[in-house]
Amino acid sequence: MLNRVGWRGCVMNTHRFGLGLIIVLGLLIVPSSASAGWLGQGDRLIELRHGGGTLEVQLLPDGGKALSLKQDGSHRWVFSGSTAELVGGSYSIVVRNRSSERLKVVVGVDGLNVYRKDRIIGRADADTGSILSPGETRILKGWQMDHSTAQRFVFSPPEWSEGQSRTDSHIGLIVVQVYRERRREWFGLRDEDKKCAPEAGRLEVMSRKAAPRPQIGTTSGDDVTSRVRTVTFDSLTTYPEVWAEIDYGRNQKVIPSRRHGVLGVSIITCDLGTWIDGVALDSIAEEAGLKIGDVIVRIDTEDRPSAQRTRDIVRSKRSGDFVFLQVQRGRHEISLKIRL
Repeated sequence: MLNRVGWRGCVMNTHRFGLGLIIVLGLLIVPSSASAGWLGQGDRLIELRHGGGTLEVQLLPDGGKALSLKQDGSHRWVFSGSTAELVGGSYSIVVRNRSSERLKVVVGVDGLNVYRKDRIIGRADADTGSILSPGETRILKGWQMDHSTAQRFVFSPPEWSEGQSRTDSHIGLIVVQVYRERRREWFGLRDEDKKCAPEAGRLEVMSRKAAPRPQIGTTSGDDVTSRVRTVTFDSLTTYPEVWAEIDYGRNQKVIPSRRHGVLGVSIITCDLGTWIDGVALDSIAEEAGLKIGDVIVRIDTEDRPSAQRTRDIVRSKRSGDFVFLQVQRGRHEISLKIRL
């Protein structure tokens, strides 16, 4: 049995152990060598950049090249080939830690965690993930059902998806979420050292039109040997620091739509205020010129707003209202008056 995890403690055999640190259990697969398909670059490789480096991601069909993926927004990629040609074939998800620190990587296929097919929640305390050491490559060949067996990923018609009747709106999608590890030096940081250090409080406020029906999904294939063990991981944040949504099953772009009171950004709390780490295409934020890396140091009359406070202020406004932002961009400060 795989252990359940708690944000402020490890739960083992239904007994909770109170801890002062935030401890999250993850799964560490015995390292396996990557196949030659990993060597593909360009649009066959997704790079998720975080404060400590980069996580690389590929979708690798058996006996073929990695799938071609086109970026369609800050956190979104779409498969640019023929979905029909994939049906019936097995594939793997390859992740590689290009950083000098351990990472927790949560992967969901059709809305289900690759570990035991649990629903993806999007929080460190709720989702089991792979723990990758610096420079480590992990090949996820299927859903891990116990400590020694996985069921292969197989492209299938959507009605055969493992998410059928459970996570229907996520069929045809793969999500990858990255958590950095809390190091001892994060405790007691000097103010000048922790500017915009990630904190719990990630907020996804992007909005988009309803997605079209998926053309393909993923079902279970043959059982294969895949040995894992449980290790501890102290997550720096409650929510993922970076993430990707890979649309492999629709072969269509989903255009973000505007929603009253929503700028179209993803944000996290940092020491200076609210840090923008994603801007949706065709959104109010993009039209206003907001960029990834901007820090909102003042919104309306409030200085150094947290991500939660920024959300509350924006959502309290009606269509046609204005929001006033003071934004730090590098060495410069910019004042913006934005009509919602």
